[in-house]
Amino acid sequence: SNDGGNYTSFNYFAPSSVIGKCVTSTDVVVLGRTAHTSPSSLASSTECLDWCMNTTGATGCEYVSTVGIENCYVYDTHDIDHGDGNAEHSCWIFDELASTSSSNNVTTVAAANGLGGVCTCPDGLS
Repeated sequence: SNDGGNYTSFNYFAPSSVIGKCVTSTDVVVLGRTAHTSPSSLASSTECLDWCMNTTGATGCEYVSTVGIENCYVYDTHDIDHGDGNAEHSCWIFDELASTSSSNNVTTVAAANGLGGVCTCPDGLS
């Protein structure tokens, strides 16, 4: 809910995960990431993704789970293109807007990679 009255609820769709480190279109590991300050507090890739999605300006997320190492990174760059296939990493890309539609006070925002959500807006606002 928004105190300014712009919407009453917004429910996010989960973005699609790709296997591997987040890399550019030329398979270079993407820079422009920030590590979670307490990765041991994240019990799963789902918790990592939740943290990333709640970070202002996030454009992507990466979860690393190898023997003895778990970490979570949030990205603020638009350079992420895909995952490199490394099974110890999961990559999510947030910034590929595909469509927005409105009907009966409900606005649906969808993205090519699955990120988006549904906003229920009062008085026909969207």
